[in-house]
Amino acid sequence: MKVIENVKSKDMWPTTAYTFIVNNIEDLTIDNEYIKNNFPHISILRMDRDSTNLHNSHEKILNEFSRGDAQVLIGTQMITKGLHFPNVNLVGALSADVGLGLPDFTSNERVFQLLCQVVGRSGRGISEGIGILQTLQPEHHSVISASSQDYETVICKTCISKKIRLKGNYIII
Repeated sequence: MKVIENVKSKDMWPTTAYTFIVNNIEDLTIDNEYIKNNFPHISILRMDRDSTNLHNSHEKILNEFSRGDAQVLIGTQMITKGLHFPNVNLVGALSADVGLGLPDFTSNERVFQLLCQVVGRSGRGISEGIGILQTLQPEHHSVISASSQDYETVICKTCISKKIRLKGNYIII
């Protein structure tokens, strides 16, 4: 996937297979109301803690989406992992960099893994996919590497970072 940075408005959204990084969060806020008002023919499902508190609600929501009963699935991290929907061609992650500010030496790796999983949900069928990463840190190596699925760069930067931090108590296997 190609990466487009500095997307400042919805008019700049690409129409082919790209992952792009959104800098200006105010201009690109999209929520249920925005979709309902601008695309009234689109059906929306939500999958978060509030919508999945009943028995079998996860399965019900995922089955509805899989059957095509809804065209948009909005949710939390729970919809990024292990799901396979061949017809999904567009995915997005809002506040994609929020984990980078955590005081944890693995936060860069965790953000990279999560964003790779998000981007990887799109384009699993015949059509190529588009991934949108909304971030305030578009230059961060975890965000850039995840947007292009560049595992080598993250591994190298992580190894260098750990080597510096551990000062000799480090071994490459």
